[in-house]
Amino acid sequence: MDWESFMEQWDAVLQFVVIGQDWDDPVTLGDLVVATLIVFLANVVSRGLRRALTPLATRMKPYLGEAVVKVTLRVIHWVVLLLGVVVALNTIGVSLDSLSGLFTAGAVVTVAIGFAMQNIAQNFVSGAILAAERSIKSGDVVEVEGRASGSRGWGSEPRWLEAGTTKRSSSPTPRWSRTR
Repeated sequence: MDWESFMEQWDAVLQFVVIGQDWDDPVTLGDLVVATLIVFLANVVSRGLRRALTPLATRMKPYLGEAVVKVTLRVIHWVVLLLGVVVALNTIGVSLDSLSGLFTAGAVVTVAIGFAMQNIAQNFVSGAILAAERSIKSGDVVEVEGRASGSRGWGSEPRWLEAGTTKRSSSPTPRWSRTR
């Protein structure tokens, strides 16, 4: 077998229609291979970007805190992966316009889940703010509604607050005291 016949057979394999034989622009095996490579390259770029930013992030830990640095690196990783998936979907012919109904349904479900999990989301955001501001340290005592509770550290991060009650208050007036 010579090189030209090999390339013709390879081209025929890549032009094999996987989905949408009756469509104007069907999805071929070559499209799926390219989309898979795009997602793989997005993963490689994301990991490389995280490795490249790690020295800078290490220098920023004393100023921002370990939790903020970790979350930032993780968000960068997922944003790059999401961009890779969007480009891969566009490569196989799935445009974001055709997914608008799916995005709308997802938004409605997200709002419903958000209302159902409002307390959990509120506590998560409060915890993220506390982690970013680093206002509670290990060993601090926090008093809310006349009940005092201590905080304890688990390594250097994250810091967990030992809650004395499950009752939540909407009044943001705790009194803080440092024990060190």
